[in-house]
Amino acid sequence: MTDSHHTDTSRRLGLRSLLVLVALLPLLGLVTLAAVAASDHWSARETAQELADETERLDLLVAARTAVVEEQQNSGAIALSDVFGLEVEEFAEVAGFDVVGALADSRDAVDDITLPSRQAAFDRERNDLERVRNRVDQGEATFQDVTAAFEPVNGLLDGMISDQLDRIVVTATSSRLPGEIMKRLDALESSLEAFAQVGEIGTHGTQILVGTTFLPELVTPEAVTDLVESTSRFDTAVQAARSFEDVPAADAWEEFLNDPGAQNTQDGYDQAVALGLGTLEEADVSPDTLATAFADATRWAELINQALETASQDLRAAAQSHVREETTSMAWQLGGTALLTAVALVVATRIAHSVARPMERIADAAGRVQQGELELEPVESGGPREVAATADAFNDMAATLTEVERRTIALAEEPDDPSLNTPLPGRVGQALQGALDRLRVSIRLAEDRRAELQRVATHDGLTGLLNRTAALDSLARELAQSRRDGARTFALFIDLDGLKPINDNHGHDAGDDAIRLTADALRSQTRDADVVARLGGDEFLVAGRVDQGSAAVENLAERIVAAVGAQAVRVLDGEIPLRCSAGIATTGPGADDESVDELVQRADTALYQAKRDGGSRTSWGPTVTNGPDRE
Repeated sequence: MTDSHHTDTSRRLGLRSLLVLVALLPLLGLVTLAAVAASDHWSARETAQELADETERLDLLVAARTAVVEEQQNSGAIALSDVFGLEVEEFAEVAGFDVVGALADSRDAVDDITLPSRQAAFDRERNDLERVRNRVDQGEATFQDVTAAFEPVNGLLDGMISDQLDRIVVTATSSRLPGEIMKRLDALESSLEAFAQVGEIGTHGTQILVGTTFLPELVTPEAVTDLVESTSRFDTAVQAARSFEDVPAADAWEEFLNDPGAQNTQDGYDQAVALGLGTLEEADVSPDTLATAFADATRWAELINQALETASQDLRAAAQSHVREETTSMAWQLGGTALLTAVALVVATRIAHSVARPMERIADAAGRVQQGELELEPVESGGPREVAATADAFNDMAATLTEVERRTIALAEEPDDPSLNTPLPGRVGQALQGALDRLRVSIRLAEDRRAELQRVATHDGLTGLLNRTAALDSLARELAQSRRDGARTFALFIDLDGLKPINDNHGHDAGDDAIRLTADALRSQTRDADVVARLGGDEFLVAGRVDQGSAAVENLAERIVAAVGAQAVRVLDGEIPLRCSAGIATTGPGADDESVDELVQRADTALYQAKRDGGSRTSWGPTVTNGPDRE
């Protein structure tokens, strides 16, 4: 063989490299899966961490809201002490706590508030409290003044808490988190809903209790409505928070409901609801009982804050625990994959070494055989069983090839053999080339014979068109393809008008000319993809896919009739114009199961209708079972 026929192998990977690559392909898939899993763990970890951070921001807002509520309660107590006819010191003595000291502490707490966002807006609202603070200190502020002054700052904090809760919900639902975390989130939402009603209940409950006895103007329909709604929402939220099993927040709410002081306050607010609704005509409301109620209300609010804090801490702890779990899972996933990769590399390298060395010996011997060197020492067997078997097989092949060389050379050197004119380099090449030339001649002759037989078997001898069998087979394939593509198929059955008189009056040669001219007319009007055939005698078939609707099929049929009509058979005494008729049929909606025979039969029926109508025209076939032929 010449150098131009040699394959350039210098850039191909060696066997060792290929074996290592093949061994590592499954590992690559494993690494990919591990990377995807690690990505999922990381995403869940990040979501859980973000949930913990968002919950911590919520705690800051709740603490701020609690501080503001405490200052409002203490300011309201001092504002009401005058209404009760008590000095502030007397009110504090009856209530059992230092109201002035508690107010100072709550003011300090409000002044120290630092929010995670919207600090400037909060500072503006907080600065506006200074006016009512001064009036409270001077004994000039009414309960209504205190309520009105604290309403904007409470509204701002309530809005921020609601927005922060929305962010927590969005974070929790944006990724796959365990059901335990979602349960704790639900407990926090219920607890937060209960907490949100604390200020409304305290403010309007106090208005109605105080107003019933001392300040009737405080008992307004709006206050009653707000108290009823806030109390209802509070009760619903508490019951929802208590319903979660194995959640610390539920236990905290149980403690709230079982605490005597908190229950006294709850009973007092229920009494305020009854007074406001008129279901209770009067209540035992005295300055002493109201002062004592303020102490119980402090305990009531403290337990509510404790339950909310428990719910928040529990959610944050669960989220942080999930962060640790996902981090550990990701570390194990990546560490295990790295270890498995290292082990696989070592094993793959050793396997490649054990296979490559004996295969290299086989490759070297094969290269020498390729150069025509057949007198070789047997290749040493080694490596795995299959490689050793390959070496043995190569040794047998080399011995056999030596004998083949001897015999093919003797055959190729016959004097009369024309292959001697183009010898190949090397004895084996010369012998094989001679045998190959003979084989190529035999194959070429056989192929020519097969092609001729195929042409004779599938084409009409007179016109060169497809014959009936080949045409129906082609139409069957076209029909099946159209069904798969959701397309339609047409069939035109064409028959010459008056061929028999031509044969009778001018001989069969004239009739054959008429048939050939008709075939030429069909070729001129059809597409390469269409089936064009002579079915026998003067019957022809044209079929194919309907690409532009039934109107285009009808137009094709009319063009064929016109093209045939433009032909004329030359005879001794002049020319005889040709005429033909065409029957049209197409597959239609709901006729997916229609066979080739049925389609052609409908076209044939249409042909006879055209002939009955006078010939030299087209006619549509009968409709299919579930749809018309024509669109």
